[in-house]
Amino acid sequence: MPNPLRYLARRQSDYRPAVFQGVVVAATVLAALLLSSGTFFAQQAPLHLNPAIEKLAAGQPMIGTQTDDFSLQNCHSLARLDMDYFYFDMEHGPLNLEGLAYCVAATVDKAAVLKKGNAQPKVALFARFPPYGRDLESNDWIVKQALDIGLMGIIFNGVDNKEQMMRLVRYMRYPQQKTSQFPQPPGLRGFALGNATFVWGISAVEYEQRADL
Repeated sequence: MPNPLRYLARRQSDYRPAVFQGVVVAATVLAALLLSSGTFFAQQAPLHLNPAIEKLAAGQPMIGTQTDDFSLQNCHSLARLDMDYFYFDMEHGPLNLEGLAYCVAATVDKAAVLKKGNAQPKVALFARFPPYGRDLESNDWIVKQALDIGLMGIIFNGVDNKEQMMRLVRYMRYPQQKTSQFPQPPGLRGFALGNATFVWGISAVEYEQRADL
């Protein structure tokens, strides 16, 4: 898997994002997990289970929308949108992790899996949370909770510099093995998969090896 840090582009302005594979730096910063496919589907296996990252890796724009509706009907509908991602905006509304976990589970679409022949969802699910990226320590637990729920990306608000972004990236990575091809930056994410393996449709071993920035 290519190192996403090689793709870091110069930040042009606060509202025109500079993109490198796995992270979008803008007024808000999206840090998305890159997950390579393993052997769980032998046919038509995608390079990345995250459809938004697959678009970025191919040099294409990713298109999505936002919502604050955690209802079953809304989550089912959003999972079948003709888009690459949608995200829950909890920056300006209640922080509802229980509702988020409910919706993540509701977007698991068996019909879509059978049709595609692999575990890649049609639409990736992200979320935006209240803490700012510049408030470094306030984001640590949010990152852990969000990824263990099964999200494929997080939108970080108010990231001002490389130091802040790299700290957030570290909390999205598990501590690397000594033989890791990309040991930097060292990961700080605690290992307790929670709902992630169910949502992503892979084993704990596969998730630990592949769910990395």
